[in-house]
This record gives sequence, structure tokens and C-alpha cells, in this order.
Amino acid sequence: MLTVTTSLQAQAATPYYDKSINQAVSYIKTKTSKNDLDAWDALAVKRSPKGMSSAAKKVFKKRLAAKFKSLDGHYAAVDYERSLIGAVSVGVKPTKYEGKNLVTGIIKTAPKSNAGINGKIWGAIALSTANYGKTSTKTVKTLIAQIVKAQNTQGGWAISGSVSDVDVTGMALMALGMHKTYPGVKTAIKRAESMLKKQAYHPSTGDFIIKKCFYKSGEC
Repeated sequence: MLTVTTSLQAQAATPYYDKSINQAVSYIKTKTSKNDLDAWDALAVKRSPKGMSSAAKKVFKKRLAAKFKSLDGHYAAVDYERSLIGAVSVGVKPTKYEGKNLVTGIIKTAPKSNAGINGKIWGAIALSTANYGKTSTKTVKTLIAQIVKAQNTQGGWAISGSVSDVDVTGMALMALGMHKTYPGVKTAIKRAESMLKKQAYHPSTGDFIIKKCFYKSGEC
């Protein structure tokens, strides 16, 4: 699961693309302390060309469970979502994770206004990792509609304010790319891709950086 392809991703499918992924995963494995490993690290390793070894899976299972327990029952939407993505990455059922049903938690919290844009995006991605039932599917449709509505005039998404954030925009594209048949999604993807090509993508380096003006000086 968690497979999505946009035209930008297809263009980047070069030897350098796989090389960059492998280098990033190698960094996670060799430079990140076990105590700092999180769900995103687990996803990166799992989805990398080399995959996740059985030894790495044991380490991730232990660390992710410890991080979830450390929340001590205080879960925001993003906590449920991050934990579900991590659980799926290491092969643990998210409906029975450390005594909690992460799917139910997402359904109850993600559509709410206080979940924020990350709560909508991560929620759509998390609930799309498998078929979790009719209520989950309905929630995904709601979240996708909210994501489409939150797209700014530039064509991207931001945690706050009007300036697009490249990370949030990339995550939004991942969520939308998993549901291209939903209303407004294809148009939203095209707008976002156009914005990234024009404002963020650097052909010489492959970087995606959206320049922002700093404070009141207007310096960019």
C-alpha cells in the first residue's frame, strides 16, 4: 500500500532517484539512534528498494510501541495517524495496537476542524493503507474533500498562512494521488504540480524549495 505516482514522481524515476532513497535509508539505519526512530523512519525503510530486514522490524516494533505508550492516552489525530502508518510498516494490526483501535481513533478525530491540515492529510493516507470498512471509506472521502478545499491560491498547502509549504504540499499530493477518482482531485493535483514546477523545483539539483519572505523586511 501507500503507493502513489504523479507525473513529477515519474519524471524523477532515474538512477539518482533510487540512489537518493538508499542514501537516506542508510542514514536512518546508521546515524539515527534507536530512541529517535519514529513511524516515518519505519515507512521510509519499508518502502525503500531494499525493504526492511527482520532485525530492523524488531527494533522498530519496540521503539514505535514505546513512543505510543509515552503519549499516556492523550492522542491527537496526528498521533493516531502516525502510529497507524508505523504499525502497518512493521506488520502490526492497527485495529489492535497496544490496546487501541487506531482506525477508530482517526475516524473520530481527523475530520474535525481542530485536526489541522496535517490531520486531514495524514488521516487520508493512514486510512488508505488497507480496507478498514465502510465508515473508514466514508471518512477518507470527507478528508479528501477537505484537503481539496484547503488548497491555496498558489496551488499548494500550508500549515498556516498563505505561503505554500513544500513538505505539506508533497504529503497532500500523496493523499490525493491515492484517490484520483474523487471529485476535484485531478484538478488539485495538476494545480499543485504546476506550482511546484514553477516555484519550487530546481532542475539542476532536484531540490524542492519554496522561497519565503522573512518577517516584515520582505527579504527573500
